[in-house]
Amino acid sequence: MKVTHEDKLRFLKKHKADALAHSGRTLLEHLTGTHNILKEWHRREAVCDAGLFHSIYGTEHYPNVTIEPSFRFVVKRLIGEEAERLAWIFGVLERDSFDQNISRRAGYSVIDRTSGQSIPLTSTEWLDLVDISFANTLESMPHISWLQRKRCRKYLEQFGFIAPAAAKEALEKI
Repeated sequence: MKVTHEDKLRFLKKHKADALAHSGRTLLEHLTGTHNILKEWHRREAVCDAGLFHSIYGTEHYPNVTIEPSFRFVVKRLIGEEAERLAWIFGVLERDSFDQNISRRAGYSVIDRTSGQSIPLTSTEWLDLVDISFANTLESMPHISWLQRKRCRKYLEQFGFIAPAAAKEALEKI
């Protein structure tokens, strides 16, 4: 049986993503918005699904946990191994370690902020995480203060040379 987008939304609602606050709305609204941006950018289904689930394990800047990491296997069955791995890495990564990859051409990795372990990334995973980071931040920007938008824009600009054209265009419009 193929899992539909509605099945994924039902799962997120069952786990109260529609009851958690995020940038002046619900986490589910933010996750859906991030997913939609990635879809507009014509990203692979796995990347779009990772965008839909990108904060369910919490993040360094969004500590609310919707799904405990011990239930990763359930999420894998729902969205697939590739999408779940991207969502999990996005959740556990230490942002500073993510940013250190900007100057690299190979050997990408991030630090798991929960365990201190290094997580090696393929170049595809690195670029997918850049896309998800862009979509995540761009989706939030209309809902945050002017000063926060300014900081987010400055942060995203450092990824400009590797960001997809659609992401750069969206950033210019903000």
